Amino acid sequence: MGNAIKWPITPNGFEIFADKLKQMYAIWRANKIINQMPLVLRNSLNEKLAAFHALENKRPEWGYLRSWKGDYLNLDDEIKSPSQKYDYLLELDNIRRNSNFSKVLFSSYIQKFNRYNKSSFRVLLITDQFIAKLDAKKFKLLKQQSFENLIGISVSKENDNTIIFHLGSNDFIGCLYNHKNEDRIGEVIGILCAHFESLKSIN
Repeated sequence: MGNAIKWPITPNGFEIFADKLKQMYAIWRANKIINQMPLVLRNSLNEKLAAFHALENKRPEWGYLRSWKGDYLNLDDEIKSPSQKYDYLLELDNIRRNSNFSKVLFSSYIQKFNRYNKSSFRVLLITDQFIAKLDAKKFKLLKQQSFENLIGISVSKENDNTIIFHLGSNDFIGCLYNHKNEDRIGEVIGILCAHFESLKSIN
């Protein structure tokens, strides 16, 4: 892809033009490389690159060869019952009106554990504004935490979908659940890291 080509010496007075030309070439070359990638890698590329940097040498498998869908409960083959999709979308509208979020970044069923090791089946909802816990039947909002309260995230090295959102004194601990048995931890990490990077660039 021309990476070994050396640029000629820039004549005096053409430095600014040469810099612009090199930038244009770098963008063209990057697009050529991306276009040669399989579609499954091109889709969600920013999120997958973010997951790679966060999980490199820490987790052998993080789902980069899998297509990342994000809002899984908005998919007919993911939600427990097709009739529940209407309830899910209805509650999303209710939450949006009260919380003013713009986009769902990720949604999934999750087996949640409390500090006494008791578990309950819930829904994990991650938007561009907050992390929330929903009821798994009618998708009623049970609790939400803004990203300002998120101190960090811990994940298991194994492919068991275990994730911990460190939220001060009230950690959100659970195992993501899906009937396909896909490990989607890498997707959560990549989506959040890419989102935080985009917020930094805006600010």
